Amino acid sequence: MGVYHGWSILSGQKRDLRQGEGGGFFTFYETTKLKRQAIKNLEDTKMRVFKIIFAIIFIAIFVFVFSSNAADVAKIGVVDFQRIFKNSSAGKALQAELKSQFNKMQTELEKKKSEIEEIQKSSERQAAVMSKESREEKKRELQIKIYDFKNLEKKYRSELRNNERKKLMSIQEKALKIAQEIGKKEGYLIIIDKSVAVYVPKTLDLTDKVIQEYNTVYKK
Repeated sequence: MGVYHGWSILSGQKRDLRQGEGGGFFTFYETTKLKRQAIKNLEDTKMRVFKIIFAIIFIAIFVFVFSSNAADVAKIGVVDFQRIFKNSSAGKALQAELKSQFNKMQTELEKKKSEIEEIQKSSERQAAVMSKESREEKKRELQIKIYDFKNLEKKYRSELRNNERKKLMSIQEKALKIAQEIGKKEGYLIIIDKSVAVYVPKTLDLTDKVIQEYNTVYKK
């Protein structure tokens, strides 16, 4: 995605808008990437704290139960939800859906960007022969276009993020249900999220089994 330039309404000088200077606007891809990453980092940090707390509680329960039933063989399993999101049929379908949604939004924003650039070029070409009133009118028109662009960009970013969150939650809920059923059926004492474990032998990883079951039970 190339760098494009805009005409500063305030200073009357050209500048690189991708640098985010005052009055400029970002491409949808860049703002989406930066802001979503910041939100994701914050949410990941909170989620990791909660997962660690739950893991500690689960392990404490496990230690208590195991010490009380030393004769029993304790089965422990882990599930990698990130791998489920990435490799399950539902996860791949979601990735394709989000990509398609993003591309449609990006196309529309590129169209709006082209309209703004055309107004900018027109103002530059005609600046020497335009009356003061005409120049002011062009500035107002450009301001409105930029304002509309920013609002549309914000709307699309919110729609994309909300759709992703909703679909991921649905996938996670179904994967959790399957993991619970496997745990009950195969006599596991505890199954935890792999992201909170420091080390896990491959023999304890139930992710592939959950994905296989997920693809079978929830296929379209």
